[in-house]
Amino acid sequence: MTLEDSDARNRAMRDSLREWSRKDLDAAGEFLAGLEAGAMRDSAASQYARDVVKENPATAMEWAQSIGDEGIRMESVVGTARHWLQRDEDAAREWLANAGLSPEVVEQINK
Repeated sequence: MTLEDSDARNRAMRDSLREWSRKDLDAAGEFLAGLEAGAMRDSAASQYARDVVKENPATAMEWAQSIGDEGIRMESVVGTARHWLQRDEDAAREWLANAGLSPEVVEQINK
């Protein structure tokens, strides 16, 4: 968290959170919830959503939607929704019907 280079700091946080998630998904999430909004948190939340989607797609989507940067958020939402569709299509379709996403984003998800 003290690295001067913001790109290096974001990568380090993302990589650390990925490893932590493999060992203790809940503790990693609690840590992430305490991070200040910003690029580092967005990067970590995107990674965490990728990790959580394997266990709990709905929670992963909450994390994906919490990302502040619109580009990263949409990329994470699309990826999470695609994984969710593979894991539990009925629940994912129900979420998708009520998500209020643009037709373009829905099209990306359904590709």
